[in-house]
Amino acid sequence: MPFEVIPAIDIRGGKAVRLFQGDFAKETVFSDDPVSVARQWQEAGAPRIHVVDLDGAKSGQPVNTELIKAIVRGVATPVQVGGGLRTIEAMRTLLDLGVSRVILGTAAAEEPTLVQEAVQAFGEAIIVGVDAKDGIVATHGWRHAQSLTAVNLIKSMEWLGVKRFIYTDIARDGAMAGPNVKALQELLAITKAKLVASGGVSSIEQMRQLASMGIEGAIVGKAVYTGEVKLKEAVRAFSHPHDGKGHHGEGGRHTHKFRPERMALLTAAERRESLDPEKVFAHLPLKDNQAVADVGCGPGYFTVPFAKRLSKGKVYAFDVQEEMLEAARKTVAAAGVKNVEVAQSAEMELPLKVGSLDGVFLAFVFHEVEGPLPAYMAMLKAKVKAGGWVAILDWKKEPMEDGPPMHERLTEAEVRKIGEEGGLRFVREAAVNAKQYLVLFKKA
Repeated sequence: MPFEVIPAIDIRGGKAVRLFQGDFAKETVFSDDPVSVARQWQEAGAPRIHVVDLDGAKSGQPVNTELIKAIVRGVATPVQVGGGLRTIEAMRTLLDLGVSRVILGTAAAEEPTLVQEAVQAFGEAIIVGVDAKDGIVATHGWRHAQSLTAVNLIKSMEWLGVKRFIYTDIARDGAMAGPNVKALQELLAITKAKLVASGGVSSIEQMRQLASMGIEGAIVGKAVYTGEVKLKEAVRAFSHPHDGKGHHGEGGRHTHKFRPERMALLTAAERRESLDPEKVFAHLPLKDNQAVADVGCGPGYFTVPFAKRLSKGKVYAFDVQEEMLEAARKTVAAAGVKNVEVAQSAEMELPLKVGSLDGVFLAFVFHEVEGPLPAYMAMLKAKVKAGGWVAILDWKKEPMEDGPPMHERLTEAEVRKIGEEGGLRFVREAAVNAKQYLVLFKKA
């Protein structure tokens, strides 16, 4: 994944503000409309938006939930939120609104068992924010110093299963003095988790230095509001165009670099006119109590219709791309369905027990799998019960403006052969419309 330039929106009293070194007495108001700021960051190409409920951080419970809801609903860009999240219920409320990740600060320092429970419940949607001054952690909106170092907090949280941390150097926050590179290097040396830098980042060159160190991204606040950093230019500096070379080299089928155009294709209005999920489901042996995996779920185009059809069952929505998973979480939250679990999968493995599924559905991703396709089908076969099914929905290998390049496509006959080599029994193939086909297999 490319280095992420993440603009911040700090909310206090319903306004977008910036504090100097976390001091509530040193506030600058940048906008009376945080939703319009979020739209501005989206238009500049931000890969995600970092929102802090300052009122919540100070009071110990979320305060600006309705405004955060408006931000999430107002942009397609993933939104992560921190500030006052000290109960499982508060975290769940935000995630149900469509927030992609929630950030725990005070709770991590004072209630590690709560963090453990949160990780078990929400997985990688949990981030721990490590806010420190001179290496010592500060909590409660940075007003209370703890007898705990940033290094020890990260070690303990990683042991509990936390996969991502945001490190903020309080002394540099709002000062545009550059990130604390030495502290970040020390943290990189003691953790395998992903690390995002915050505090003082004020130039693209500083971001390049962070990226070269292995930092996942940088949260940028004051610098994007003052214009010291042009967000669009910064985002572009870390965007690498697709070079046509996937895992298989020149002419290979696929690369996992996220492409915004794929998201646009999967969310286009015309898709709903040409590819009605119910018409696809007519070819599947669905029952309302089944457990089905929607593999390569993308932004959840089929996930929600599956959830509604399987009213007594469960849908597992998998994708290898975190951007797609975040979009799927927003789609699921907006639909209000409760029988969906969204999770990241590995390239050649689903994180489920053998024989735990009634069916597996892959839409427009089979041709993208990086690895031996018969082995992949054998893995899917192992995940379904005896009599379970596997369905492949993909593009016809015919000239058309829509869909992936011709060299990436597979014919119906090729898919059938691959499935049979993987040990599945071919049932039937069907033309879903003029551009796409479906091939259905069963486990004997």
